[in-house]
Amino acid sequence: LSCPVNVIETPCQGQAVIDAKFAAWLATANASGGCNSLFTNDNTGAPDHCLGGTTTVTFTLTSSCEATQTCTASFTVTAGVPSWTLIKSSTTIPNNYDAVGDLLNYSIQVENTGNLSISNVVVTDPQANPGSILYASGDINSNSILEQTETWFYTAAHTVTQSNLDAGSFTNTATVTGVPPGLILIPASD
Repeated sequence: LSCPVNVIETPCQGQAVIDAKFAAWLATANASGGCNSLFTNDNTGAPDHCLGGTTTVTFTLTSSCEATQTCTASFTVTAGVPSWTLIKSSTTIPNNYDAVGDLLNYSIQVENTGNLSISNVVVTDPQANPGSILYASGDINSNSILEQTETWFYTAAHTVTQSNLDAGSFTNTATVTGVPPGLILIPASD
């Protein structure tokens, strides 16, 4: 009796892909010998492709002329954990303003800190000048998907208003939204 090797798969490859890999993994088990042998397993199906989990399977070889043999192996899918950070920093030098019309420039950094790629990434800031939020760099392979190894950089600007001067300060919040495969990702803000 020969059991499959324990396997760990990455998350969110698609359920059909995980099911096919699980079936191929099951097929690596084999048994021979005995009399009127029966080779079975107690598999309950592959784990969910994004939520992850482990399916442990016991393989059994029964024979009318030998002792029953068993072995156990596990097929694991790592849970998908989408997460990210957004950091906003002023790039205005000097970092102050004293007149209506002064331009405040800032950078926005979006880093994928999870184990899933994120598509449909959109950065917003209601206080930014219309059209001023611009992607600058970071999409290493230019596929418009924020992958696990990527940090994207944006620039933005705000023109000082009289109400900013009256308040004595300017506060804004940039937010990023996006979609990981098969799961929900809470927007990040700063």
